[in-house]
Amino acid sequence: MRIDSTIVKNVIEEKLNKRLISFSLKGEGMCNYAWYAISEDNQIYMIKQEKPEKEEEEHNDLLTEAGIIRKLNEKSSSLPVPQLIFVADNPKMYGYQYIEGEMMKSAWGFLSQQEKILLCEDLGKFHALLGNALTMEEIGELKVTNRWQAALEKETEDDVKLFLHDASIPQPYKQLIKRLYKIQHETKVLAHFGLCHNDSHHENILLNEGKLAGIIDFGDSDFGDVHREFARYVQDYPHYVEIIVNTYEKLSGKTLCRRRMLAISLLEIVDDLRTEYIKNGRMELLDRLSLWFTELTLDR
Repeated sequence: MRIDSTIVKNVIEEKLNKRLISFSLKGEGMCNYAWYAISEDNQIYMIKQEKPEKEEEEHNDLLTEAGIIRKLNEKSSSLPVPQLIFVADNPKMYGYQYIEGEMMKSAWGFLSQQEKILLCEDLGKFHALLGNALTMEEIGELKVTNRWQAALEKETEDDVKLFLHDASIPQPYKQLIKRLYKIQHETKVLAHFGLCHNDSHHENILLNEGKLAGIIDFGDSDFGDVHREFARYVQDYPHYVEIIVNTYEKLSGKTLCRRRMLAISLLEIVDDLRTEYIKNGRMELLDRLSLWFTELTLDR
């Protein structure tokens, strides 16, 4: 069931106190709609609106997400996050100033080596600033999901069990997953906690002329083990993740365990790996980088 766009438009105009000259649906996710709007004074906005019937639940209610962004806007002008303009509770939505740019996923292949390095340094800086941006009191007031634990989520634990009990999967793959599972368990004492974006994949990172323009979607943000922050970088940009992490460590003063980071990154997608093997008879990510993974788990 999709809410009437006229209702959404009317609420936006009321909140902005402006007439919209253009209004359209730009995208639809599992939980939210994304609307694109231009006001009569030619200001451009993005509006994130909660779907009446969501296909899954994010960690944060949409209004909690808006609260996180508002507080980050207030606390730091250095963070490349959306500039919140309004919040509405019926229907649940928030609007922010449109961020000019394209997804990192689309832009990455066109960047020079130097641009890639500078971008990775900026990403490391973002995570370092974000981790200490809010106090524990503010996190509690905002009702941000608190994961003050270093264990895997139950869903991931269940996925690991399915993987290891699947008779069709070759033993070398199972041995690697067993090794990674042991590593994440043994390194729990090395966890560092802070505010995490927790979904900084390459569709939520926007670039403008090769430079970091903004990071959107705080729906899964939480207070938890910072090692998880780098999971998608390990999966998608493994040969650049060290630049991101080195910058994070330099600015945050925290030292991360590479073995833990790697273990968490792969265990989080273990069900996808199993599904890929069932479908294609291989696990491309593990095959492509198996030597790198092995060296990293042995070294650090």
